[in-house]
Amino acid sequence: IIYSVELMSMDDCAADLCHIITVSSTVSLHLEFNMDFSVQRPCPSEMKFICLTFLIISGITYSRSEQYEVVGPADAVFAVAGENVILHCSLKPNINVVDMRVEWFRPDLKEAQLVHLYKDHEDRNTDQSQSYRGRTKLNHQELQKGNTSLKLSSVQVSDEGRYKCFIQSKSWTDDATVNVFVE
Repeated sequence: IIYSVELMSMDDCAADLCHIITVSSTVSLHLEFNMDFSVQRPCPSEMKFICLTFLIISGITYSRSEQYEVVGPADAVFAVAGENVILHCSLKPNINVVDMRVEWFRPDLKEAQLVHLYKDHEDRNTDQSQSYRGRTKLNHQELQKGNTSLKLSSVQVSDEGRYKCFIQSKSWTDDATVNVFVE
C-alpha cells in the first residue's frame, strides 16, 4: 500500500511530495521532499511543517495499528464433554486490552452465535447464545496482559466447532480462529 500526499500553495510554489510505503506487513516511514529552491516563490515553511506533521502522525498511527496481531493456538483444541476447557487467544505484543472490545463467536453455524462479549470494561452477554449462558468467562486481570483466552465450562458435544476471538480497538481489528473437538 502506498499513500502519497502532495501539497501546493495557492501560488503554485514548489511541492512537498511525501510517501508512506508499506511493504510485506512491515511498516516503514519514508519521507521524500522534492523541493526546488530555484523556483522564484518557494513554499511557505508553514506548508512544509503541516505536510511533515500530517505524515508523521499518519505514519505513527498506521504503523502502530499494524504491529498488533491476535494469536490463537496453532493446533486444534481437544476437550472432554463435561469438563472445562481454555480457548487460548492473546494479543501480540502483550498489551492491555481492557479498553478494547473482545468478542468470541461461532462463525461456523448458520447464524453466527455470540459466545462471549467484553466491551466498555465489562462482560456484555445479554445477546449471548442461550447454550453458552453461565458457561463462559474471561479473566479480567489477564486482559491487562493482552490475554483474551476464554474459559468454557461444562463442555457439551454441541460446543465442537470453529470459534473466533475478535479484538477491536479504536484504530484496528484482528481475529484468530480456534478449532475445538469434543471427545
